[in-house]
Amino acid sequence: MSASKDVEEAFVILDKEKLSDISYLSDDVGRKFRADSKNFLSFLNILRKEGELAGFCDVVLEVDGQSFPAHRCVLAVNSQFFYTLFTSGMRDSKEKHVNLRSLNGLAVSAILDFFYTRDIVVDNDNAEELLEAASFLLLNRVKNVCAEVISNNLSISNCFSTKRLAERYGLDELKKDAQSFMKENFQAAKQEKEFLELEAFELKELISSDSLRVEKEEEVFKAMMNWVKHDLTNRSKELHTFLPCLRYGSLSPEFLEEVFEKDPIFEGNTFCQTVLKQQRRRQRCARSNKQRNSKERPSASVHDVVIAVAKGNRHTSLIYDVQSEEFYKLPEPSMQFFQQGMAIIGRELYTVCRDRRDSSGHATYMMKHKLGSDNSLVDHFWDEINTSPLKPNACYDKAIVLSFKDKLYIVGGCMDYEGRSIDIQCYDPAEGEWKAMANMNTSRCMIGAVATSNYIYALGGAKHHTEVAEKLVERYNPDTNEWASMADMCHSRVIPQVVATKESIFAIGATGTDTRQSCGCEVYNESCDKWSVISPLPSKYPMISLSLNDEVYVISGGQSWKFSKKKEKWQKSTMFRALQHGFDDFYFAQLKVPKFCCEQYSTTTAYDVGQYDLSDDYQSSDDNDDDDSFYDDDDIDWRLLAMLLA
Repeated sequence: MSASKDVEEAFVILDKEKLSDISYLSDDVGRKFRADSKNFLSFLNILRKEGELAGFCDVVLEVDGQSFPAHRCVLAVNSQFFYTLFTSGMRDSKEKHVNLRSLNGLAVSAILDFFYTRDIVVDNDNAEELLEAASFLLLNRVKNVCAEVISNNLSISNCFSTKRLAERYGLDELKKDAQSFMKENFQAAKQEKEFLELEAFELKELISSDSLRVEKEEEVFKAMMNWVKHDLTNRSKELHTFLPCLRYGSLSPEFLEEVFEKDPIFEGNTFCQTVLKQQRRRQRCARSNKQRNSKERPSASVHDVVIAVAKGNRHTSLIYDVQSEEFYKLPEPSMQFFQQGMAIIGRELYTVCRDRRDSSGHATYMMKHKLGSDNSLVDHFWDEINTSPLKPNACYDKAIVLSFKDKLYIVGGCMDYEGRSIDIQCYDPAEGEWKAMANMNTSRCMIGAVATSNYIYALGGAKHHTEVAEKLVERYNPDTNEWASMADMCHSRVIPQVVATKESIFAIGATGTDTRQSCGCEVYNESCDKWSVISPLPSKYPMISLSLNDEVYVISGGQSWKFSKKKEKWQKSTMFRALQHGFDDFYFAQLKVPKFCCEQYSTTTAYDVGQYDLSDDYQSSDDNDDDDSFYDDDDIDWRLLAMLLA
């Protein structure tokens, strides 16, 4: 029988192969050479494919109605299953035909190719069949790569079946991956049909986990009840095992009152009645400011967060979790825009920006990003918003972007450009257009502005870029579209830091024309329309001003400072310390969101965000709210001093 073309070509390759000189032998008696083992395996594979009739193969695998000739020695050296089979001494070990009918033919064919070529392709279509065959043939290296491919392709539709697959074949890492995916995407996974087919112990394991990612604990409760009512007769008996798994610290008493008392399934349930009593007691304790002990679901616990978007030409946005001091990386705004201001409506983050390709500075645009909510996947982009032809009159650092009652406002504006005389414009997301509102009584740019519970305040500023600073304060009423002049500030200010609490407005720094070195501060009492000077900041000019739980914090000179209402002075604080360096060129907005919203984004570090000065002061700072090392002279009357300086 003449050699086939493939065999002839294989001989040509072997003839032309150059052996590699790998070493000299001892005593210079000779040299060691090595051939390419792949050529040998490739030739052996060709002989295998010549078939049983060629006489080179000594075993045939019968799989799924197909026959696969092979070499016993190759099978034995690759698979412990075959080695054990061929050396067992039993009758089957001597048979030329080995029956593997339980396996998939394509999977066995791919594995045989791997034995002879050392290459194997694993994809979505063949991973499970290859996993089954590799497990049967005791091929852990193939089994592991199958598990890796399956893990990389986890989805809402297959996470439950993947967990069971991992359990069947003892793949602990794949099982952990599937469980983690189910917990991280619970809000979508609970909608799947397979969720209703979970075993009772699987459901208990899932809802018991602290790492279950939900925005509201009510979602866990409702998912549990959907599972129970899918087979009410049999599953209602399991309620007593599920109810203790819930996090009652994340469930409102009103919600529990409604479901426990209205749903007959809970009638006479002593556990539910006990929970209701505890919730009522917790509610009374909350009213009396006592600390509650009920456990919360970590992802559903509400956190104070700071949203930061870099100014100008930097393209960075992030979330800073105040409680955990963690940073989460938001999508990067478009490279073609300069950021000129930012505000939040609900959980939608808006930026007002200018096209960096437009040198005239007249064109203003908007972008929006919805912070992670109840979606299984977060939109990883900013959307450019096509608004009405009327554009907001924003210019860099000369106008303020803020939100008020679900609308966006731009207050102030550059008066040096033709056609930019409108002081305030409003954007309603429901209508998708900008509207010009009433002008200020005195038009100004470089103002400070803030929204309180009922009004928008515009503080200081200047009538033009080159003119002197103003003490003027005006209040805008969105309901009547009118401006009213309020009491003047004690000092003239341009671009001051402005922070509002429930009853007061703080104007910080930027007095006169020396805005870079000014640290003077004053506070406005909204109820009596009166400004009062307070102690100045103990260090350099303010960089960032924020509020938390009705307290005012300022980052200045690489330190965090809190204004003590009791002592009426600034004291060092440990709050917001992660923002002390490198964040002076960011816009900030604050809100409260469930931890769930943050966890949908990847974590980052302050250092990775951008320009940071990790000086010795930052590394070794030991802030203390009771540190009185600055301005501790209680005899100084700051109000009297202000009157003397005025």
